[in-house]
Amino acid sequence: IEDGTLAEPGKSYKLEDAIKIVGTCDAMCSTFERWDRILTNTVDPWEYHPSQGQTPIYDESRMVKRFRRPAAGSDDQIPSDLRPPTTLKETVDHLMQTIAPNGLENTHSFIFDRTRAVRNDFSIQSPEDEEGVSLSMDCFEQIAVWHILSLHHCSRWLHPKGERYHYEWFLDRAQAVNAFTSLIYLYADHHQTYLSPREPEMCALVLNINLMDMSFNYKARTGYFPPQVWNDPMVRRAVKLRETFEADVKGPRYSKFWDGRDVPKLINPADPESFWKELEQKEYTYLEACALEVAFYNVRLHYLNIIKKSSKRESKNPFAPQDNDEWTVENLQALLGFDSPDHTREFLTTHD
Repeated sequence: IEDGTLAEPGKSYKLEDAIKIVGTCDAMCSTFERWDRILTNTVDPWEYHPSQGQTPIYDESRMVKRFRRPAAGSDDQIPSDLRPPTTLKETVDHLMQTIAPNGLENTHSFIFDRTRAVRNDFSIQSPEDEEGVSLSMDCFEQIAVWHILSLHHCSRWLHPKGERYHYEWFLDRAQAVNAFTSLIYLYADHHQTYLSPREPEMCALVLNINLMDMSFNYKARTGYFPPQVWNDPMVRRAVKLRETFEADVKGPRYSKFWDGRDVPKLINPADPESFWKELEQKEYTYLEACALEVAFYNVRLHYLNIIKKSSKRESKNPFAPQDNDEWTVENLQALLGFDSPDHTREFLTTHD
C-alpha cells in the first residue's frame, strides 16, 4: 500500500487515481499457496514429481495456482499472488504441452480448474501493452480450443456419481462460452494495436458454439469485425449457418441476410438432411465440427418439433409422410444426423 502498488481497503479513489494491479509472482503458484497446500495436504497428483517412488513427493516447480472464487469479506489478491502475463503464458504452455497429453479423462478436472485461475489472473490485471495483449490472446485462444476439444471428447464418457471426478458437460460449455466471450472482447479492444493471427478462426468458433442460442446477439458481436476477419472463409461459413438457422427458428421476418439476400431454409423440404450434408463438406475443419457439435442436441430437438407439428392430420408440410405413422428409425437416423440406428433409438427413447 505504501509503495502504491495496492489499493488501501475501504478507501475511495478517483478514476484517474485508480491503482492498476500488476502481478509479481514469477512461478506458476505463489509461495504462500504452495506452502499452504503442502501443509493441508491438498497437492494434486499432477503436481507430484513424475519419477516418484512408492511415496509421492510433491514438486513445487510443478504446482499450479488453483482457482479461488471471490468470497464476501475476503481481501483482494495481492501482487505477489498474481502472475504476470509472461508467467501465465508459461503456465498455459505447461498445462497444454505437459499435462494435457496424458489424456482428457485423467487431466480434465486439473486443467479445468487451473485454466479458470489463469483467466481470473488476466481479468484482474488487464494488460494493455502490446506484449501483454499478445500473450493474453494466445493464452485465451489455447484455453478456448481446449474447451472445444473437451466438449467433444468428454461427452463420450460419463462418470457415475461417487467416483473421483464427475464430468459436468453444461459447466464445461459455460466456461467455454466465458473464455470465448473474454477473447472476443479482447480482440475488439485492441484492433488498433494488435491483430492475432488466429482471430478469424476464434470468431468463427464462437459463432458456431452459439449456433442454437437465440439470445446470442451475433450481429452485435460481428459488427466490429475488421475486413480481414469478416471476409475469412471460416467466418463467412459460420455467419451463413447462423443466419440460416435463425431464419428457420424465428420465422419469416428473419428470412433475409444482412445484405438483403434471401435466406435458404436450413431444413430443405427437398433434402431434409441438408444441414448434416453441409457439415460433411471438406471445407470444415476439425475444430469447426467440434464447436458445431455443441449445438447438435438442440438442432435435433428442433427437428423433432418440426416432425411433431408436420405429423398432424391434413398437414401440408413437406415433412409429413402420406401416412403419418410411417416414420422409421432409418429415415430419422438420416434426418437427425446419427451414425447408427442404436444411437437414434436411444435419443428417441429419451425424448419420447
